[in-house]
Amino acid sequence: MGDVFTYVDYHFSPLSRIIQEKRGNVFYNPTQFGESEGWFESKLTDPDKIGTRLRELAVVRVAPMDKDGYFTSVCRMGFTLALLKTAKKCIVEICQGMPYCYGGARESIHISEVDYVIDEDSPMMEMPPAEPTEIDRQIAGHVLPYIS
Repeated sequence: MGDVFTYVDYHFSPLSRIIQEKRGNVFYNPTQFGESEGWFESKLTDPDKIGTRLRELAVVRVAPMDKDGYFTSVCRMGFTLALLKTAKKCIVEICQGMPYCYGGARESIHISEVDYVIDEDSPMMEMPPAEPTEIDRQIAGHVLPYIS
């Protein structure tokens, strides 16, 4: 990452922060989650609309293709399908260990809509559990009474 790729994260997880500390060209793009899908799709019909720019390519890890030619990405739902369908090139990376998601609404993409397939067999990345800090415990103490 750096000279070739720019990584844009819409939620900036702890993993994103680690990557940003070690590499350049990692950016946070704040968004309201419910509007994210529209940002990508509206650029096709209204290129001057404020929002995000269309991607040259999108790469997403997916479960192996089903018998009907569909891939799903259970780790990246939400606006992922809009991202894949509006990018100039759509690339899926098959992860043999990823479970298939049966949903029925915007969780899958057909092989005919994919430009390239990467057949990879590395395990899914997993963040190790974090020990709660004292501040985490204090926040939990304030929130727990409201959760039943």
